[in-house]
Amino acid sequence: MSRKLVLLTSILILSVSTSAVSQGPKFELTPYAGVYVPLTNVFQLVLLPIQGTHQAAVSFGGRATFWFGGPFGLEGSFNYAPSDITGGILNETVTGEAYVWAASGRFMIRVGRLTSPVALLLGGGIGYIGRGGEAYTDFENNGAVGYSGTVALRFKITDNVAIRLDLEDYIYMSKFLFQDVETEGQLQFDLILAAGVSIGFGG
Repeated sequence: MSRKLVLLTSILILSVSTSAVSQGPKFELTPYAGVYVPLTNVFQLVLLPIQGTHQAAVSFGGRATFWFGGPFGLEGSFNYAPSDITGGILNETVTGEAYVWAASGRFMIRVGRLTSPVALLLGGGIGYIGRGGEAYTDFENNGAVGYSGTVALRFKITDNVAIRLDLEDYIYMSKFLFQDVETEGQLQFDLILAAGVSIGFGG
């Protein structure tokens, strides 16, 4: 087992080191479309009781990635999803118009060169998640800061064009003020599955 772990670690280090050879700085813009998938209730009040859950929805956004002269880079992203919220009190359930937006800043590492047919991209950093829409009219503190990460595959088409597939996640704590009543903190796991086209400059 330990030999396999050492072998896999060695392959990863070798791949990252190889990708740094003859790689100049490069900037990439990646507009994308995908699906926003919330995995938990966004708020909950046990005493009333009230709870609310966002629905899975289409999402749109973009990424701006700067690759240094090697396998490391920095990335900023923005995402918008028109995700309605379903809320319930006792046995009544209603759906309200809402949306979710997210922005992030991440450190990136690339396994494979930009000139390779396929490269694995890994990123982690800080994200901000905000909410709005008619359903949040009576809510305050609609934003939260948390962790943001991504795992992506980059498929080269030409020297400056690539297809990028991402599985992006946001992990954070949501807490609101609802008519002067504070909701209980809810640990959130939001996923974004996206496909985009990366357009490169420089390199």
